[in-house]
Amino acid sequence: MEKAKNEIRKGARMNKVEISEDVLDRIHPPFDKEHHVENVGYKDLYNNACIRKRILLMFVQWIAAVLCYNGLLFNSVNIGSNVYVSMALGVIIEVIGSSSALETYYSGA
Repeated sequence: MEKAKNEIRKGARMNKVEISEDVLDRIHPPFDKEHHVENVGYKDLYNNACIRKRILLMFVQWIAAVLCYNGLLFNSVNIGSNVYVSMALGVIIEVIGSSSALETYYSGA
């Protein structure tokens, strides 16, 4: 902890800013026994009505998305008269959809 306070003092000197010892004394480590909350579990998620509503809505949306995805995927072979062309189109659409989903996931959007 003293190392962090020394770095703050050093930064204050470089920026020509006065920093009081009271401010430095209020700095505490990221994990402190007096600020630690114990016995937190999944049951605590359902105590708040807003979070409870959001969890329920996410559950319903997840089921709807899975059902729509599987319905479209299983019926993609019925697109045209040739089974092989229909399957190739389904695979192309699947690759494009999966790659765009992964790109969205890893970009943080």
